[in-house]
Amino acid sequence: MPFSTTVRGLCALSYLLLPTFTRTSALPTANSHDIVFEDGPWPHGPPGGHGGQCTRENAIVRREWDDMTRDSRLAFIAAVKCMKSKPSRYPKGVVPAAISLYDDLTTTHINGSFVIHFSGIFLSWHRRFVHIFEEQLYECGYPRNLGTPYWDWTRTPDIDKVAMFDGSDESLGGNGDWDPTAQAIALGKNGYLPRGTGGGCVTKGPFANETIRFGPFPGSVLAQGFLPEDWKELKERCFTRDLNPIVATNSLNSTFTTQLLAANNISQIQVLLTPPNFGLDFLGLHRAGHCAIGDPMSDFFASPQDVVFYLHHAGVDRMWTTWQDMDPATRRYAYNGTSTIFNPVGVTPEVDNSTIFDFGILAPPMTLKEGANPMSGMYCYRYE
Repeated sequence: MPFSTTVRGLCALSYLLLPTFTRTSALPTANSHDIVFEDGPWPHGPPGGHGGQCTRENAIVRREWDDMTRDSRLAFIAAVKCMKSKPSRYPKGVVPAAISLYDDLTTTHINGSFVIHFSGIFLSWHRRFVHIFEEQLYECGYPRNLGTPYWDWTRTPDIDKVAMFDGSDESLGGNGDWDPTAQAIALGKNGYLPRGTGGGCVTKGPFANETIRFGPFPGSVLAQGFLPEDWKELKERCFTRDLNPIVATNSLNSTFTTQLLAANNISQIQVLLTPPNFGLDFLGLHRAGHCAIGDPMSDFFASPQDVVFYLHHAGVDRMWTTWQDMDPATRRYAYNGTSTIFNPVGVTPEVDNSTIFDFGILAPPMTLKEGANPMSGMYCYRYE
């Protein structure tokens, strides 16, 4: 069986990884971003806030995509298209691949990838990242009583039959066209991930025939520990998907969501979401959601180019929020790890409530404590 030679880091991490990161001198720290602004983040004002006491009655409600009305789905799609039509906030020439405001979010994710993954800030950073996306939806006319929709992976076990991907006008686009050259992804001693049912350009639905501009990033970028010099350069290609029923059936099921909610501590949550060592039968809920969609969603760095990224991470946040709410006294401020990928000893300290993380040009920095509760501070949202 032929295997892909362009290994997507998120879906083949066990094939690549950890020994290289014992070279602590080459490891990035919490401040090691390629793009640095001397004058701070983009001056679009402070992050969102409720302006009063957040209650269950006045909180924004995030619903599963299937539970949204047709009008709500169309409003979401229109707002995403609006974000893609707005110009980038970066000064000309800083990030040539960032043409739109939507690209700015992908830029921020790529720029922080060696800090925000496999670390103690993974969940908190992505919670705020989805919230920033949500704020930009509102700036594009999305009704403020609606939140970012989430993807409940367990609703429809066969991903080829998920309504979100049916290619209709109220979907998030279809699968990619069949690409006979698409290959399985080698996992070294852990076997391989079979190819999906598409692999080519998306030609159906609201996001058909679109262009993406970053990547693809091979898994070797993870192994080298820093971004390639040309990562900000424009690399246009068609928007693709490769829905993978085997990955979805094996890893995006209620067995794993039940295990996650039964976890005793945050370190168990992290392993169940993205285990550092894995095979086809245990990808982890977070990783499997990316791998089940295919490139660019499976790209460790540039995955936000597929809007499903935000629904998937809202789903991850929903699981974390539910787990936190089961025992808020001990779980609200529970963290595990440092602010460096793979948490090598001695590079950055263990995170705590005072740990600061940033979002570049998108929003001001914040502390882990500020982002720990979806129903307080800058947040006021809940899931149903």
